[in-house]
Amino acid sequence: MSAQLVVHGATDVGKVRAENQDFFAMERFDEARSLYVVADGMGGHNGGEIASELAVRSVVEAFGGPKLDHDIVRKRFDLAFRSAHDTIRVRSMTDPASLFGMGTTCVAVYIDGASAWWGHIGDSRIYLHNPSGLKLLTRDHSKTQAMIDAGLISEEAARTHPERNIITMALGATPILEVSRNPEPLQLDPGDRLILCTDGLTGMLTDAQIRAILDRESGAEEACRALIGAALEAGGEDNVTVVIVGRTKE
Repeated sequence: MSAQLVVHGATDVGKVRAENQDFFAMERFDEARSLYVVADGMGGHNGGEIASELAVRSVVEAFGGPKLDHDIVRKRFDLAFRSAHDTIRVRSMTDPASLFGMGTTCVAVYIDGASAWWGHIGDSRIYLHNPSGLKLLTRDHSKTQAMIDAGLISEEAARTHPERNIITMALGATPILEVSRNPEPLQLDPGDRLILCTDGLTGMLTDAQIRAILDRESGAEEACRALIGAALEAGGEDNVTVVIVGRTKE
């Protein structure tokens, strides 16, 4: 029996924000290659919804076209993210009164057959879920993550820290020192699922809560709906976006 990808994505404005500054795309290039991108415009900043859409569209454009050799996929993430960064900066200069300082997080997963690569900037996340559990693949570019790394606070304390929403790298808004990406492709086995999400999910739910929902909901659409519903029930303090990409058997 051959394995196939099952995907679903959804977004919700939440219960507090007046507009949704998240943006996502799921792009299928051919039978083997696909791309999934999620961006979260910086809440409270001018043009957050514009920055997130520009980022997603720039990354999709960078990965379109002919098939990529595996040894240049990682370099393509550098190109894609830096192109998105420059596009946002240029757009902000066209209307500085309204768009100055706009920025966005971004996570992206490129899949070719059973091989997956990812890149990220900011505090949106990518998880791997399978029968063995839930694993966080990305590491937040945030002030609280830096404090955790320095041993100043615990992960539990970071969830309620007053500076938990400060991100240290964002496309368009801060210098991009290095695009974070996986050094080697991840081989997706049947039963593996990748979850791309904004902090509207992870700020409302713990990893244990996310895993419990994913363990219960085997369908991509049902899992997306359940995760977003749980985030809203927990307060829905931010826009929440979830994209799930699963490899299953026919």
